Amino acid sequence: MVFVRTRQRYPRANIKHCAAHWAIAAEGKVLLRVTLTVSNIGDILLQLRSGVVFVRQAIPPPTKIIKADDPPHVGEGFYEYEWPRIGKKCLKWEKGKYEIEPRESDSIACDFIILADVETVVIYSHLENETRKRDGSELGWSFSSTHDLTKGGSAMRKSDGGQFKPMPTEKPKPEREKIDRQQTVQPDTPPQQPAQPRTPPKKPE
Repeated sequence: MVFVRTRQRYPRANIKHCAAHWAIAAEGKVLLRVTLTVSNIGDILLQLRSGVVFVRQAIPPPTKIIKADDPPHVGEGFYEYEWPRIGKKCLKWEKGKYEIEPRESDSIACDFIILADVETVVIYSHLENETRKRDGSELGWSFSSTHDLTKGGSAMRKSDGGQFKPMPTEKPKPEREKIDRQQTVQPDTPPQQPAQPRTPPKKPE
């Protein structure tokens, strides 16, 4: 009964996105890197075989969404608009090649080249639950986030949960080491001779 109550037969996972971009000035394009952090929050081994990552353009928005009274959604049962897709990565692994132990995490990095005039993108990822798939279900783990490409210029920008953080463009200068004055070695100097007392000259007789 404990086995059934805790549903240890099925794995549990969480997905998070971290996005960064660099301007490719010579080509008028942008390199967008999307990193998926997959956490196994269950008590059994998490086995992954397939997934997908979409990048969709949100701003500037397409005319069909601006002018439509009821813009199309990405699919039945979904409530996100069907933003135009500008990037796609299909994730596939052989059986037993990608596994995450319970209470551990791993990351998956995906690169996309997009046009520089894109200002904001919507990132969507989905990983299939192989255990559920064997049972005839299509359930899995999904996550959606946004990334603003207008901030940061040519420097790298990261977004995690909607918060944008500038990355340093140069290495920080190391702090000066503290010197213990008591242990500082002084240069060798000859010892000073003590002053001799002077005697007054004798008067002639």
